[in-house]
Amino acid sequence: MKARSVMSSVQRPPALFLHSAFRSGSTWFWNRFRKAAGTCAYYEPFNEVLASLDPQMVADHRPDTWPAGHPALDAPYYAEYAPLLRPDGGVRGYQRRFAYQSYFDDGRDEDQLRYFALLTDHAGRSGLVPVLGFCRSLARLPWLRRHCPGLHLVTWRNPWDQWASYHHLALSHQSSYFEFRAFLIASFGRCHERYRDFFADLYLPPLLAYTSGDNEAFLDFFFRASHVDHRFRIFLRVFMFDMLNALPHADVVVDLDRMSAEAPYRQAMTESLRIRTGLPDLRFDDCALPRHGWLDDGAYLSGLDDALDFLGDWEKRASAAGIGPAAIDDLKGRLTQCRNDMAAAARAGGTSGELVPGQSDLDRYTLCQVLFAIGLMVRPGGSPEDGLAHLRSVFGADFCSLRDDLLRALDLVEGLSEPSRQETQRLAARQLGRMLTGEEVGPQGI
Repeated sequence: MKARSVMSSVQRPPALFLHSAFRSGSTWFWNRFRKAAGTCAYYEPFNEVLASLDPQMVADHRPDTWPAGHPALDAPYYAEYAPLLRPDGGVRGYQRRFAYQSYFDDGRDEDQLRYFALLTDHAGRSGLVPVLGFCRSLARLPWLRRHCPGLHLVTWRNPWDQWASYHHLALSHQSSYFEFRAFLIASFGRCHERYRDFFADLYLPPLLAYTSGDNEAFLDFFFRASHVDHRFRIFLRVFMFDMLNALPHADVVVDLDRMSAEAPYRQAMTESLRIRTGLPDLRFDDCALPRHGWLDDGAYLSGLDDALDFLGDWEKRASAAGIGPAAIDDLKGRLTQCRNDMAAAARAGGTSGELVPGQSDLDRYTLCQVLFAIGLMVRPGGSPEDGLAHLRSVFGADFCSLRDDLLRALDLVEGLSEPSRQETQRLAARQLGRMLTGEEVGPQGI
């Protein structure tokens, strides 16, 4: 890309880090910095597509190739990475684990630090300020602040509009990509020693076999079995976790809802950001994030109530986790306002806001767990006891009462099995069924 001359004598930070959530106005915000003179703006440096990016993919990834609703761009999303591509594909220094498997790590990661150095050094050699526009970094902000000098900006949007943007894509375009990202992040969180309590009560799959995306198809099966109510609760939990980690460690917090709706706030934030970044031509006058109305396909008010209850319980432990009261108060206020707005919208639409779609997805969730149990049985070195132990650990005190559901799920395995594995899975299912109903379970019964 053509280098742009530096136009300001103001001392600029060595790098600008933009930390945002999916579907929160992040691309628009990042593009404001890309347009500023003297910058080299990298789009989503943790995005998994960077593992295989090639010149054709760079050219093909544009707002007009998918229903993103993103603003028109002067160049494709990933144009800044073009000089950093490996001959066999992928951005130099990038590793796929950076996207999600490293989401909760807080130790020193030399590979990530080398990757960031490559990006910032490449920009610096052209006399440009590196701008890194993340969508997978909010929970990592404490780590990034320790290891990556620069100015760290956090943007946020109210959770309902963010979720509704996720869900409209799923309903209108059969794209559950963003809903699945929250599911994936929460699944890794539940397996993390330090953070598992934050996600422990959610319906989430085991990640015992997840390495480098090899098991993502299995996780997707779990995801597709989940109900919209569960997905919304998972999304809210990730939203809360991200903001509790990001807000206390940001140099600047930008409320994009206020920037869209309040001209005085927009003007004051524009002037502040121009000074803090040393970029005098930053412009935000076109900020106009869309608002989304009520959706009636889930018990969303209950989900928001649950999130507020959880936050109240977590507040008692927050200080021990290094989370200041200001972050708790900000998050509680945002969720409460969202809950009140949604309740008003539901009443205006003539509903209670508590519509619960007819059938529970317990059977589908149980089926997923049964399939995983069978996978443990048929893997090298696996045994029938492994499958039964997994089901006991997942369902806990409910295990005995779910025996009929488990047996029904086992009856369905043959129809869901891949042709090459049907016989092995059928035999394992039969064996597990005998254990659930017969003497093989042991003297305690089930």
